[in-house]
Amino acid sequence: MIVAGSLDVAAAILAESTLSFLGLGFPPDIPTWGRILFDAKDNLDFAPHWAIFPGTAIFLTVLSINYSATVSVTHWIPARFSDRATRA
Repeated sequence: MIVAGSLDVAAAILAESTLSFLGLGFPPDIPTWGRILFDAKDNLDFAPHWAIFPGTAIFLTVLSINYSATVSVTHWIPARFSDRATRA
């Protein structure tokens, strides 16, 4: 349940960013990571950091959500994971 919820949140973040990057998300006056990437794609020649920072923020946010779900599952259900470690 925890892992499924975290995957859904991560998928929602990626879906919103993708739709905003394609111009199908929120209106242009609402800043989102996907919209920032959309605006940065025309300026990659002289300002690549405009795309690197929002892309890194999306990556780190999704990674941290998935990692925190994994840690919480191993914390709340330690017997399931400790049995596998002793059998191997």
